[in-house]
Order: sequence, then structure tokens, then C-alpha cells
Amino acid sequence: MQILIKLIVFFLLTTCLFSKSLDFFVLENGLRVILLEKHNAPVVDVRVFYNVGSVFEKDGEKGLSHLFEHMMFRGSKNVGDEEHSQKIQRIGGTSNAYTSDDLTVYHQKLPSVELELALFLEADRMQHLIVNKEILDKEREVVKEEYRWRYENNPQGKMFLEARKIYYPNYNYKYGAIGKLDDISALSVEECNAFYSNYYSPGNAILVIVGDFNTPKLVEQINTYFSLIPRRKLVKPPFSLYKRPKGKVEATIATEFPTEMTTVSFHVPPAHNVKDLATLEMIGFALANSESSRLYKNLVKDKQLALGVFDYVLINKGSSLMMIGASHKPELSKKIQRSLWKEFKSIKKRGLTETEFKKIKNKLLTSKTFDRYSSSSLADGIGRAYLYSGKPDAYLKELEIYESITQKDIKRVASTFLIKSNSTTIHFVPELKEKK
Repeated sequence: MQILIKLIVFFLLTTCLFSKSLDFFVLENGLRVILLEKHNAPVVDVRVFYNVGSVFEKDGEKGLSHLFEHMMFRGSKNVGDEEHSQKIQRIGGTSNAYTSDDLTVYHQKLPSVELELALFLEADRMQHLIVNKEILDKEREVVKEEYRWRYENNPQGKMFLEARKIYYPNYNYKYGAIGKLDDISALSVEECNAFYSNYYSPGNAILVIVGDFNTPKLVEQINTYFSLIPRRKLVKPPFSLYKRPKGKVEATIATEFPTEMTTVSFHVPPAHNVKDLATLEMIGFALANSESSRLYKNLVKDKQLALGVFDYVLINKGSSLMMIGASHKPELSKKIQRSLWKEFKSIKKRGLTETEFKKIKNKLLTSKTFDRYSSSSLADGIGRAYLYSGKPDAYLKELEIYESITQKDIKRVASTFLIKSNSTTIHFVPELKEKK
């Protein structure tokens, strides 16, 4: 009965949310626009995606994308220093931004009657951002402090930064969006202005708006604010898919964690391959996502070898990464690894049990359906999926892809990617116990 109720909710919400198709068009200056009306609440989510992230940064510029994200809030021709966020807050909205390996996103959520304000603010900083030494030096110190707080003084962040260098030894995902402190310290105003000119142009941006609006009226407003921004020569980011060298990789990293940890990671398909990544998500759920997962029951509850287990999938345009791991008692890394590989082998041969398969699929479908009830989640998903796939409606079709996964897919994907020649095993050891 519970499964039936979930499925009814899934179909009702899907029908309600997507009864109106989205609109997609391109302005003469190259700005791509995706609109989706959604009238369940008098709010709108406005996002500008720029096709630039840390993967595009040159040597000597590691961290520039993230630093520039901060500078975008420091004023433009018609908006004062930090007034962007202040203006949004005054009318009851919120604004923020984030930088990833592949993209940079600026977003605001606000009452639908104030939608025009967000258009004005985004258009002004797309064309008239102010970049000078005073702003650069202030934001440089903010970012350096963030680096120290999130990574240098954070054992978990520090651990993952070190692991990235092993996962991506010769690829720009190596340092992540935070970059390198030496590069951040040395960046000049000229480099920042060149970055702005190259990447913050209409032809390298996608405007996504989801919420309570009238499409014809909004199209006119978008033309008013954005169409006069000059087209600039598009600097195509130097991008290529990551090609992992074949062969098993093993490493030990000293950490400040008090317990040992072992992870086995696999390079898996890039972000546009939604079906294989969704299938891997199901496998991760079965292995380590909850107290009912295989590894938790085996390693934590029954054998009491591990203190906890976890799964994680980092989805990126150039190469995604799936990680399965456990924190455990000292000197047990090899036993943990054997248990992990035993489960990988079982899934490759037999798939999931029918109970696991149905439970996990229903759980993911329900969760992702409710995600789409939020204008913010919808806008973010639509923009990211478009940048990854080149298809404006890609995100709206993802639920159908999850629904289509079969046990055959589980075994196929596990057999393709969960193999030793594609594995990176890292044993994280407390510094005091590191073997010299």
C-alpha cells in the first residue's frame, strides 16, 4: 500500500508540474534563455549560468573562477558595492552563487511581482561589472580565509583536496573550485578583467527562470534588459573529457582524523550520461546509503569492523567519480577492501535483490519528484542539465530515465565500471599512525 501511495503521488506531481512545457530561445547576442511557468506560489527563481568553472583555468590562475564569483557582488555601473544582495533582501528575496568544476551560477529567489529587479541586476553586472585593485584585494583575502577555514583547518576538506590530486593527476579537476593559494595571491586586475571579458559574455551564459510569471510579458522584459548587451567574441573554453589511465591505483594519505578510513573509487561516465549515473546511484544506495544497506549490515552491525559506511557520486562534465568507503578500526583496511569487492562482484553477477531494487527506485523517484516541486531545484536542474547535454528539456525527462532502469542495467553498469583496472583505493591514516 505504501509503494502504491508513493507511485500515485509521483504521477500526480509529475503531471501537475510539467503540464506546461518550457520555452527556449536565443537572443541575437547569443544569450540562451529557458523559461518554465509554475504557478503554485507567487515566487520566481532567476539563475544565470556561465559556462566557466575551475576546469577551464590556466596554470597560475587556479581559483580564479571562484574568486570572480565573489567579485560579481561588489558593484557594477548602476549598482553599488554589495547592493545586489541588499536590494534582493529588501523585497524579501534571497541571492547567492556557487562555483563548481564546470560552471558558475548566480541565483536569486524573490516575489514574482519583483521579477524585473533581478533582470536589471543580472544584466547590469553581465555588462558593467566594476573590477579594480581595491575590490580584488578585499575579495582575495575573503577567499584565502575561506580556503583556510574549509580546507587547511578542516580535516575532511583537507583530506578530499589531497584525494583529488590522486583521482585527477593530470586534469583540471585536480584542485577543485577553491584553487591554489599561491595562484589566488598572485592574480592581477588585468587577469580578472580578461577573465570577465572572455567568459562573462551573453554567448557564454544561460538565463533560467522558473516560477509565477506570464511568458509573453517576461520575454519582452528579457529583451529590454539583455538584448542590448553587445555580443562579444566567444572564447571557447579549452575542454576535453578526462581519460583515465588504465590500471589499479592505490595510495595512503595521512589525515588529522582520529580514525582510519578506506575508500574505493571509480571513474564513471560524464554528466550527460544520466542513465548510467542514475544506475550507479541506485547501486550506491544498496551498498552504503543507510542502515539497511549491505555494507552497513555486514561491516558495522554484524562484523563490527567499521564505524560507518558511505557512498558518494561527484557528477561532472569531464568525468564523474563514484566513491564507496568506510571508517574503521585500525589495521583493518585490507579486510574492508575484501568486503567491498565481494559486494561489487555480487552485484555484477546477480544485480540487486528485487526488494532492494523496488525500494531504492521508489525512494529515488519520490525524492526527485518532490525536488521538482521547488522552483529553485527546478531552475538549477534545468540549467545544469542543459549545460551538460545541450538539450533544454533534458532535466524534465530525467524522471523517465530513472523509471526505465532495469536489473539488466544494474549488472551492465556494475560490470563496466566497478572493476579493478578502473579503481582508486585510498587508505586514510591518522598522522600519528602513518607508517614511515
